[in-house]
Amino acid sequence: MLARTFSYKVKVYERLPPPPSPQDESVWNDVAKFYLIGLGERGQAALTEFGVWEDVEACCTAVPGRMDWAPDAGPDEGVERIFTDRPVQTQVLPRDKLVGALHQHILKNYPDRIELEYGKEVIPIDFDNDGSSSVLIGVTDCDTNILRDTPSNVAQDVSEELCDADSLELLTAKLLIAADGTQRTIANGMEKADKEKRAAMSFMERVRYGPSFHIKRYVDDNQRIYKTVPMKVPSKWRADLNYSARSKDGRILFDSLPADAHGNQCGALLLKRQDELAQENSDPKKLREAFDEVLPQFSALLSDEVIETVAKKPPSFLPSFRYAAPRLNQGDRTVVLGDAIHTVKPYFGLGANSALEDVQILKRSIESTDTMKEATELFSQQRADESKALVQISRELDRPGVLGVFTFILPLVVDSIFNKEEGNRSMADDGGEEGDVAALEKEEACDATAEQTAVPEEEDIKGWGFSDPRLRPFVIISITYLLFTVTDGAIRMIVLLHAYNKSFSALEVAVMFTLYELAGVFTNLAAGMMGARWGIRLTLIMGLCLQILSYGLLFGWQDDWSKSQAIVYVTIAQMFAGIAKDLTKLGGKTVTKLNSLKGVGYFLGSALLEVSYELALGFMIGLIVIAMPFAVFGLSKDLGTAKKKNSSLKEIFVFDNYNLNVLSLARLFLFASRDFWFEVPLPFYLRSPNCNELGPEYTCSPEDDSCTRGAVCDPSVDFCTNVNTGGGLRRARPRSGCSRRIPWRIHHPVRSGSELDAATGHRTAEPDPTQQSSLKCSGGSSTATPP
Repeated sequence: MLARTFSYKVKVYERLPPPPSPQDESVWNDVAKFYLIGLGERGQAALTEFGVWEDVEACCTAVPGRMDWAPDAGPDEGVERIFTDRPVQTQVLPRDKLVGALHQHILKNYPDRIELEYGKEVIPIDFDNDGSSSVLIGVTDCDTNILRDTPSNVAQDVSEELCDADSLELLTAKLLIAADGTQRTIANGMEKADKEKRAAMSFMERVRYGPSFHIKRYVDDNQRIYKTVPMKVPSKWRADLNYSARSKDGRILFDSLPADAHGNQCGALLLKRQDELAQENSDPKKLREAFDEVLPQFSALLSDEVIETVAKKPPSFLPSFRYAAPRLNQGDRTVVLGDAIHTVKPYFGLGANSALEDVQILKRSIESTDTMKEATELFSQQRADESKALVQISRELDRPGVLGVFTFILPLVVDSIFNKEEGNRSMADDGGEEGDVAALEKEEACDATAEQTAVPEEEDIKGWGFSDPRLRPFVIISITYLLFTVTDGAIRMIVLLHAYNKSFSALEVAVMFTLYELAGVFTNLAAGMMGARWGIRLTLIMGLCLQILSYGLLFGWQDDWSKSQAIVYVTIAQMFAGIAKDLTKLGGKTVTKLNSLKGVGYFLGSALLEVSYELALGFMIGLIVIAMPFAVFGLSKDLGTAKKKNSSLKEIFVFDNYNLNVLSLARLFLFASRDFWFEVPLPFYLRSPNCNELGPEYTCSPEDDSCTRGAVCDPSVDFCTNVNTGGGLRRARPRSGCSRRIPWRIHHPVRSGSELDAATGHRTAEPDPTQQSSLKCSGGSSTATPP
């Protein structure tokens, strides 16, 4: 890719020996010796773009469909499915034959641009060498007698020392691309370097830097091993199909793929690790009995010699699920791809194809940017999410009890995921095969390196997650927006209920919210233009600052002010909250698409107000203060800016679009109807005191006011009354509901001299029948009518 598209000079370092020639039939006749991989639409498209598909296709066998046997199905009851709706047919070939084809293509087409070095291991020394202008690496010599990854050597002890540390040679590379498979030499070095770098940072530096690079390592809770089985299908069977069957209890799973066009197939027998048949030197008779019982259609095709060979061979292990996160680059000049960033099991046919697509995306990232720093960051943005999702979804499908289903539903494509830790798999850069380390440099040769960092398989490295340039804004704006919406909901209830307690009427409180709503309308229009010109970061910070200003002004609301003074002051304070709301909403709705926590704010603001007005205001300011550093230090100033000419007001106000005008009008009535009943009337109605909460027998005196919950003492009648329509005791026409007969005018004991019951505090005087009226209560409301 780099040599063909960009004329870079490339060095490829491979820990293993050179691959065999794809034309050497003496090598490929042993069909059970090599892993088979399936190249689907994505893999073929990538290889075509790099100009190597023609050479690779010549080494492949097309697989147009499959035949499956359900558990307990007879030998003649297999279900054949030919896939006619797919844009391309899956092409199958041994993994090392693909490597050999790429090797030959490089030697033939790029002898002066690509240099291949085998038996070399790469160790990262400094990812930010010379002011981030290069990567300092070390290259060591390795034992070239090690076999390539095949089922016969997969159980080899990977901890064995096979490379000579004394032969270390220091080199620099302008771009380091690590595709070293599950070995992850470079990725482990990145993880170690990032951990050391963050440890030396202050708290705010770590916030700005973002989450650490790490490898997420899952414990395999559905571990199986496999043994390869060479098989030749009879002439009455199609030679180009994928065949699979399984036992009813899930003990045995069998899947085979065509190794050539002559009926030779490579089968994979999957067993649980503890199964006696999964062990090396197991009993051939028991293996034959298992095939006869569960897989009779395949048992008839296997000679005793093959059964004995399979029983005696050591098991091969499937890789555990792993992914790299939250980014795929280190510094300005290092990226990882392939199995190094997404390791899944082979049931899903995703490993090799995803790796080839990784290289395709890297090529486009370099083409669309001006610097290597931009290119590596863009690649990370585009692939980190997909890599993580690929592993997480595959793992969930592989949980215990589900594995057997997949050999019946999905092809078993034994792909490059089987790359084991014996060595770094290498590849030609333009091929995109996994498992090698390529160091690239424009106009001059460069080298690559990596130190092995051993990490226990079961270790679960914790990290921030979401640190790459695309996901960081999502996390930061999500946190900020959600915290803000809590304060936005709270400010409405704090103002409304505090005003209610001060005996403001519903209409007076509604006036306090007029500028809040109007300012929001105009800000909503201006915020979009501001964000497109100056970025979401600016609008978000402005919104947070104005929210703090609004809450700060509410601290100045004085009890001795007249109602007119208070209404004007609070209305202006609320105006800043309205502006803040729509400035912040721009980022919240543009980037995260999240719903708000405004309802939580309603509840929290009301609850805190029960304790203290000042506490409610101070707590909400604290939430904004918590959100502020994320917006200030974590967002790019260019986030959300328009890449082309910004829209003008003339372009925004479009009147010739009928559907748009109808929708706008409908939204006007929708939100107006919501506010009409919800914003002020409903809270006032629910807050209004009921009959039993107006004070002792509803009487009071200005000198000793016993009225509660917003009711006030009416000195003309010495009764607790509610100035707001819908609640309390008012001189109005009766309403239906609970009723109690009480006198219309009963003087307070201090003023009238009437006696109180010592136990209850109620009056002992009998009411005057001629002075009675009916108190009617309905829900939270009550009325009284004079005789």
